[in-house]
Amino acid sequence: PLHVGAGKGVREHVDLPVQRDEFDIPTIWSSSLKGGFRGGYSRLIRDEKEKGMIDKVFGPPPSRGHEYSSAISFLDAKLIFIPARSLRRIWTYVTSSHLLGYLIVYLEGLDMNTHANSLREFLRNINPPVVSRKDLFVKNHTIVLNELDINRCAIKEDLIEIFANVLPQELVDDLNERGLVIVDDNTIFDIIQRSMIIQYRIRLNYERKVVEVGSLWSEEYIPQGTIFVSGILCRPYVNEEGKESISKEQVLKWFQDKLSNFNYAIWLGGKETIGKGLIKIYFSGGIRSE
Repeated sequence: PLHVGAGKGVREHVDLPVQRDEFDIPTIWSSSLKGGFRGGYSRLIRDEKEKGMIDKVFGPPPSRGHEYSSAISFLDAKLIFIPARSLRRIWTYVTSSHLLGYLIVYLEGLDMNTHANSLREFLRNINPPVVSRKDLFVKNHTIVLNELDINRCAIKEDLIEIFANVLPQELVDDLNERGLVIVDDNTIFDIIQRSMIIQYRIRLNYERKVVEVGSLWSEEYIPQGTIFVSGILCRPYVNEEGKESISKEQVLKWFQDKLSNFNYAIWLGGKETIGKGLIKIYFSGGIRSE
């Protein structure tokens, strides 16, 4: 589960909510994403020479921020598939045209226009709700997701094929194994809200073994298995003399090589010490270099 916090008092039902975009959909702002990567690289890279690359790739510390900009840019991570409880198969993935619209925008931004156009045309030709597996039905083309009845669902067994050329194969396999439901844009908001995890926590007085006064609070988490899409853009690192010392291709290679050394996993957001926020990174379709 992932907690990338938005601060206190933003939502009535939880003290520490996660970040959300202008449509109230959980998101990961690019600043948090970049900070998480930089923090991970800073902790996991031990070689002092390699540590110098961190400032060149991610930018200098705030005190030297005027000297040059980072050689890598991150886009906001947008939610595209979220797990939902199901009366069949325990849980399945759910999305909507609005969520997949984020994927289309990023495909276009990364020069994958053919895939973007195919996905846009695919969405025009379906009428949600649509399911990829008939064993998700409880009866009469009805499924139950997060305790919501979704009626008159059409079955489209090749539903996931459209993503085969867009997503990494491991994610496509997960969608096939768990099943996929595309619902309308009104329903997806209820599905998302009911999928979120609210955890209540307390702080104890260790000497008296009682709860500290005023120390009860709640935290919001994005469920494990949620799939986000983002993008990175690389540019050359230019030193103080104005000469290119590291090409954009070298920036990209260094970033990917180091991430492969970490098994493509990074801790993101808060609550790391209680086992929250371990995310897995996939690359799809290459990375566009400016």
